Amino acid sequence: MVKVKGMNPNRITDIEFHTEATIVDITAEPAIRERLLEMGLSPGRSLRVLRHLPMGGPWVVLVGSLFLALRGEEAEQVWVK
Repeated sequence: MVKVKGMNPNRITDIEFHTEATIVDITAEPAIRERLLEMGLSPGRSLRVLRHLPMGGPWVVLVGSLFLALRGEEAEQVWVK
């Protein structure tokens, strides 16, 4: 778990659908972290989890006006508050 002073962050996979949250950290390995940053998932940005597709499918998130589909392993590495 990521430690942020004064709060208990959650993974994207732990928050309720349609809840707005702010990214506080990405704990993925460097190559994946860089890719997520290039996609616009950077600390301080707001996002909204829209849905999780069935049978291990991707997590769909809205970052600004951009819809992104993240693999479960990627979504578990993005911490939000």
